Amino acid sequence: HRGWLYRREDDRRYVLTNRVADLTRPQVNDKSLVVSSWDSLKDLRNKTGETTQLLAMSEGKALILEQCVSDQAIKVSGSVGMRVPCYSCAPGKSILANVPKEDLEHYLKEVTLKQFTPHTLASRELLLGDLEKIRACGYGVDEAEGLDGIHCVSAVILDDYHYPVAAVTTIAPAFRLPPD
Repeated sequence: HRGWLYRREDDRRYVLTNRVADLTRPQVNDKSLVVSSWDSLKDLRNKTGETTQLLAMSEGKALILEQCVSDQAIKVSGSVGMRVPCYSCAPGKSILANVPKEDLEHYLKEVTLKQFTPHTLASRELLLGDLEKIRACGYGVDEAEGLDGIHCVSAVILDDYHYPVAAVTTIAPAFRLPPD
């Protein structure tokens, strides 16, 4: 009744709702970033017609904190709580492009760059070159780097100290989000 749990239809098991994410940092004034971003995610979804997501870096991966799913018949979405490699998705790269140099070096020492698709930036040189482009233009792009046929565009969210706390992304089938 308080919105913390819901019962799945398929197996009747109880699972946590997205409300748990409201307890986590970062916060904007007295509201969580998830709550504060909802209207913007919805507005961006309505303007683009595509799924929008809020992600943060957690344990070296991009964690989906919230999403506003497209109304299109063919759509792309993930699950809140899902983690994806930062180096192969636009929001993860937007965050990596804005972390301090020491944090980026630590990340690169810890992560194994794997080739998920022919477009994955699975070498340090390619990834660093792309992160430089992201810093220069202010947004990240993923053209089927994590999954074939899926493109994303993303922008970082910085805190008052210019540290990247999250990223907002629009994710869509490649045929509706061409490179240009």
